[in-house]
Amino acid sequence: GSFDLYSKHTNNLINTLPLNPLSGFLSTTGNLGTLTNKGIEVSIRSTNVRSRNFTWATAVTFSYNINKLLDYGKPNPLLNSVTGRMIATYAAGYARYPLFAYRYAGLDSLGDPQIRLNDKTVSKSVNAAQVKDIRYMGTTQPPINGSLSNTFSFKGFSLTGNMIGNLGAVMRRYFIDNYFSGRLTMGRQGGGYMNFLNLPAEFADRWKQPGDEKNTNIPSFVGNSTTNALRRNTGYYTNGDLNVVSASYLKLRDVTLSYTVKPGVLTPIKAQSLNFYLQVTNFMIWKANHYDIDPEFQNVSYLPFRHSYTFGANLSF
Repeated sequence: GSFDLYSKHTNNLINTLPLNPLSGFLSTTGNLGTLTNKGIEVSIRSTNVRSRNFTWATAVTFSYNINKLLDYGKPNPLLNSVTGRMIATYAAGYARYPLFAYRYAGLDSLGDPQIRLNDKTVSKSVNAAQVKDIRYMGTTQPPINGSLSNTFSFKGFSLTGNMIGNLGAVMRRYFIDNYFSGRLTMGRQGGGYMNFLNLPAEFADRWKQPGDEKNTNIPSFVGNSTTNALRRNTGYYTNGDLNVVSASYLKLRDVTLSYTVKPGVLTPIKAQSLNFYLQVTNFMIWKANHYDIDPEFQNVSYLPFRHSYTFGANLSF
């Protein structure tokens, strides 16, 4: 096995630097960033049983990493806005791939989402939030990664199972693009209309009448898009901290059964080796979120990934 402990301070990360538009260029590239990485990596391989016809081997890996972006040159103006922070992949002073969210404060008597500001007041005004009013929820890049692989071999047969685990990351629940107003004849995604997208089941639990705000956090439906846009910001709900969940999970990545034909059988066809295999992938063992979201495939732009089955043969002459 092996054990590595590291602490690395990296300078001169490449980033773009905004320029005065009057120069004829919007930006230039430079070595502007500073990043720290600290962590451990462990790898262990063992042969647990070895006999004439049977072998059992195990491989274990584990890694833990914490990082922080100390500086990235002149701040990107976009990161000084709430909208920019919500989609940012970096922000100085935080881990790589940070995730920010509104401090959700429930619904008002009209079923409109509210947020709690930094001064402890509650507001539903469309543009009430500033950067200081949003929360850092964590990183979408798992700080803890691990895998466990076991291979059992008996004569010409081999069975391998690979299990992986990612812990410590967070993720935002993805929603069909603002289904709280406008047409409901088809789902909306990416600014366009797609017939195959259905409304989420929780839409049935939305606010419908005064008093519902005591029992649900899901905003009301406002048919008129203009009224909706002027009266409230439904992003306070979809990008609220209540919709940031753990992305930790353990998964059986794949199971492979293979058979290697004895060399003597291949002599008539003058082949060196022949191997048949069957592989099945993606078996969820445990996930921290209770929304049945596979953290590897949480974006609603894609159909949920279940299992893939592969059968093949490798023939060498």
